[in-house]
Amino acid sequence: MMPQIDMGSTFSTHKFKFCNKCDIDKPPEGGIENGQKWICQSCWLKRITGIHLKQNRIDGGKNVLR
Repeated sequence: MMPQIDMGSTFSTHKFKFCNKCDIDKPPEGGIENGQKWICQSCWLKRITGIHLKQNRIDGGKNVLR
């Protein structure tokens, strides 16, 4: 069996990342790194869903079927 190679500090041993949007430590899966900020998966989904819903509105809600 080969000996384990010491990689130094190239890998983070901290299991959670700090979300800059909701200010909570969350697991890094699904999050997005945006420059110096990291946004968790739930905050990112809320952001992109909100942007796409605003883009897909017709007349900003002026023409409502009644």
